[in-house]
Amino acid sequence: MTLEELLKKPGVTIDEIKSINAGFNEIEEDIAYQVELNVKYRGYTDRQMELVRKTKKLEDRRIPTDIAYTDVSGLSREVVERFTRVKPFTLGQASRIPGVTPASITALMVHFKKRGMF
Repeated sequence: MTLEELLKKPGVTIDEIKSINAGFNEIEEDIAYQVELNVKYRGYTDRQMELVRKTKKLEDRRIPTDIAYTDVSGLSREVVERFTRVKPFTLGQASRIPGVTPASITALMVHFKKRGMF
């Protein structure tokens, strides 16, 4: 098992790793702490970065101004009303409208792809 794999385990701290490997005792405390955080939370931070990447991608996707939201299958009446009232310019803007779910954004994306808009 590598030291990284050991550090990923719950309850194992960088201080315990230092006690196993004397070479780590020379590392400054704040750097050791940062290494511990990076190793323990890498999966979480990777997922967050992927979410940020997808969100940025939505910002670039323009919504046609002449869209009839009632023609988009999978949208609730409430979401259709919100889109019609707000008239979002991009999928990113649409995703930030209160009450709009990720499923609603997906329905819009599917609608656009079917019609060759994306």
